Amino acid sequence: LVTGATGQVGRRLLVALQSSGAKVTLLSRDARKARNSHPSDDFNIIQADLTAPDTLSGACVGIDTVFHLAYDPDTKGDEVIGEDQKHFDVTLTSIRYLISEVKSSGVRQIIFASSVRGTADDIAQNSYTRVMRKAEDLLLDSAGDSSLMMSILRFPVIYGSVEHGSVARMLAAIDGRRYLPISEFINCRSMIHCDDAARALLMAASSGGLKGKVFTVTDGESYSARRLYCSVKMALGKPLPAWNFFESVLQVMAYISDGRSKYVKHPLPFNSKVLDELRGSVEYDGSGFARERAFERDYNLESALPVMVEVYRRKQDRSTRTNNR
Repeated sequence: LVTGATGQVGRRLLVALQSSGAKVTLLSRDARKARNSHPSDDFNIIQADLTAPDTLSGACVGIDTVFHLAYDPDTKGDEVIGEDQKHFDVTLTSIRYLISEVKSSGVRQIIFASSVRGTADDIAQNSYTRVMRKAEDLLLDSAGDSSLMMSILRFPVIYGSVEHGSVARMLAAIDGRRYLPISEFINCRSMIHCDDAARALLMAASSGGLKGKVFTVTDGESYSARRLYCSVKMALGKPLPAWNFFESVLQVMAYISDGRSKYVKHPLPFNSKVLDELRGSVEYDGSGFARERAFERDYNLESALPVMVEVYRRKQDRSTRTNNR
């Protein structure tokens, strides 16, 4: 059983499961949308809402393994739970209901796709990270008093899709000349391709599972903001500018933008928060899972970008033809 099957990792996981010969069931709030996303008749689709326990009854009957990937794509990491009840429901409340159904149906193992935002270093920063950690703890505690095998994979920024994620937004912004040419900040970021993330989930479920272990999975690279910018520019076939904005200049621009925001009553596109995210380091060690499962990535950003750009251009062409009609 796969939840969150219409997301960028969920889609790739279904393809991988199908290739492995597994019998797959999708759980979705919208069965029609799920069928449109996955037109193959090889998938069984159950329409159910993870936040409504009555709709989950019987969903896990005959299921050996559950891959739990469902999340609220509209959640912003700095929102408080009082302003983001949907995130609380989808991330935490739904897990309680899913665990109850899993246990009553005799499921052997559950694999949870979590986020590096739930690590100890981030746990006190905002409610998003606290709820992610509570969800992990709830899953691990539930497995501790039963025969249910539980494993959690934490993923950093995921790339490979041109419809979802920060890299997709960066690609569109650079192509539309809405991204500042930046100098090197000497910062490091961890990332992973959606295909590699899906393959890691499969590997976590194989050979008896990981039995209560929590791992971070990355592509093993460290990406600076400057490297990201240059790689995307090159993949788009655009020359690098002869000049760049240095950090000190960006700091002044952010300071001015913060001041103007007080008068227009809303944040401007470039501000101190955006600058902090741009120059911040969010690097994680994925070597533990690599050793445990002999995991090797198939992609890094530079090898994935040509395909992303090709898909992005096709999507642009379709949009242009539609608008011209």
